[in-house]
Amino acid sequence: MHTLYEKVKDKGIEFLLVNLMESEDTVRRVVEDRGYTLPVLLDTKGVTAKEYGVWGTPGFYLVNAKGNVVAFGAGRRSWDSGEAVAVVRSLAAD
Repeated sequence: MHTLYEKVKDKGIEFLLVNLMESEDTVRRVVEDRGYTLPVLLDTKGVTAKEYGVWGTPGFYLVNAKGNVVAFGAGRRSWDSGEAVAVVRSLAAD
């Protein structure tokens, strides 16, 4: 996902990582170990997951420029593929 972000950040697209039901200390260690640079939001009580209907991890939601969820799913993806880059860039124009 970081590679995708680097390819589309010039379009004003925001990326947020949301961690579900883990402590702040655990999340901090994982972020440091994996070298994440994107913002990570904590959902320690699962409130956000419930609101968005998260049913698996890793989960993703694609939100267009108007703030509408246009796609969602769970599981690993090849985020740096040409197709993924094109889809995400198109969201900035919606």
